[in-house]
Amino acid sequence: MQQISLAETTTAPLSTIGSPAQHSVAPFMVFEALRAYMAWWVVIGHAIHLLGLEVEMPRFFRLLLTSGDIAVNVFIILSGFVITHLLLVRKETYGSFVVRRAFRIFPIYFVCLLIALLTHTAYEFAYSQDWVFGRDMKADRLVQVGEYMWTHVLLHLTMLHGAIPDSLLKYSSSSLLSPAWSLSLEWQFYLVAPLIVGLAAKGIRSFFFIALALVGAGMCFRSGMLGTWIYPSMLLLSIPFFLIGIASRLIVDRLTNQSLKTLLAGAALVVLIGHGARSELFIWCFFLVLAVFERKTARGESSPLLRRIAGIAANSVARDLGRASYSTYLIHIPLFAVSSLAVGRAVETYSRMDAGLAIVFSMVILVPVSKMLYRYVESPFISLGARISRRYAK
Repeated sequence: MQQISLAETTTAPLSTIGSPAQHSVAPFMVFEALRAYMAWWVVIGHAIHLLGLEVEMPRFFRLLLTSGDIAVNVFIILSGFVITHLLLVRKETYGSFVVRRAFRIFPIYFVCLLIALLTHTAYEFAYSQDWVFGRDMKADRLVQVGEYMWTHVLLHLTMLHGAIPDSLLKYSSSSLLSPAWSLSLEWQFYLVAPLIVGLAAKGIRSFFFIALALVGAGMCFRSGMLGTWIYPSMLLLSIPFFLIGIASRLIVDRLTNQSLKTLLAGAALVVLIGHGARSELFIWCFFLVLAVFERKTARGESSPLLRRIAGIAANSVARDLGRASYSTYLIHIPLFAVSSLAVGRAVETYSRMDAGLAIVFSMVILVPVSKMLYRYVESPFISLGARISRRYAK
């Protein structure tokens, strides 16, 4: 998950990619809000698992609220869109691009990883309770990670831990700081994104062949011949979602009002009769349509209904939470663990009701904690990375 402003966007058609880009201001504020919705979807799902509430919930709400994988997949699509956008509008070297991305994700990741390591005892307490969903798996993970702790730590320092098969190093992708498996996936994408986007942007035929090659390679990894992963944390396992984001950015300037309606109707149809990534596609298409109409509104064009919907979806609260959603995503589990241990030490017998109070308290303070991390960790290092990356551009 990344927090990248899309305040600038190119209006150049695909045929002019590589030539000096024409820029126009477009807010794309709905994507800021989208980050908030997806991050808090994950948070709520993890809270439900920690309290073991899914067994008591109606099937519809259980499937909806605990489907954090859908939220992560939407983030992956958004990453493909945003990184493609940056590569198209910025003229920077590979070194400059990688430095900028490294300073974007490594500092907050290292801070949250350190906090997770320091709160290991709290995590063990919180997730060892009888009511916790997947308790046996989490207990086994604690044992396995403890046995190979330094191996896990060293892999996490490279942020390539997600590329290692869990069949080779058990729980490699989800040890220490479990949400960080998707961070490893992001980093893997950043390292090769300039090549993939460069080839894909050459035209439809080029995009088709690069997509076919990548999806084919992903199928080989999914077959288990080269190892198995608990999460799709190896780049080729999640490449279809990145490709959806890349394709969306490459065609977004050509979308007419009619094609936008067709896109949204098609996504709705996929939800009704399709399989696989239907929910991710609908959520993405819905917000992409809103983003394009938001951009059209900034240019003086208008669609009253969609403008109103975009205004509701991208309300000020959601945009504010979206800016700090990266920190929210990484820090919420350590915060759950610390709060649970604190309440556990304050009561005589720790019950699920006590756990619920701890989680509610965690979710309340998660907002200011995330904002603080964004202000004092993310923002300064984003600025530092931008300054350092300019040296590589010279």
